[in-house]
Formats: sequence, structure tokens, C-alpha cells
Amino acid sequence: MSTSDKPAKADDAALVATDGDDDGTKKKRGPLAWALGWIAVPGAVLGGIFAGGVIVGANFHDSWVTRAFVWIGNLGS
Repeated sequence: MSTSDKPAKADDAALVATDGDDDGTKKKRGPLAWALGWIAVPGAVLGGIFAGGVIVGANFHDSWVTRAFVWIGNLGS
């Protein structure tokens, strides 16, 4: 009896991973998942960046961050 470092070979059917139902078809995502993934989450991220810029620009108009952006904006003028 000989031993080997290699594991025993499994059935090929057990190695095939299905992403979806038992019949092997892929599940489609619903419209709510699509809206959350492509509209709500990116919109929240971009809205947060924009709102942060508005708050910094309105409340801290003499800060170095605001002056740096004004300086960069005036370079093109």
C-alpha cells in the first residue's frame, strides 16, 4: 500500500460551482438591488463629498483648504 501527498480526486460534478438555482442557472438580481448598487450608494458617496465641500467652503472660507481650491481655480483664468 503506497501513500501519496496528493488528495484523492473528487467527482467532476462536485467541483462545478453553481451560482444560483439547483439547475445551474444564474439568478438575476432584482430592480431594488440594481438601484441600490448603481444609484443609491454612489449617489450617497458623491453627495457626501459635495456636502462636505459645501460645509467647508461656507463655514471655513478662510481655511487653507478653501484658499488652495480658489488658488487652483484661478490658475486657469
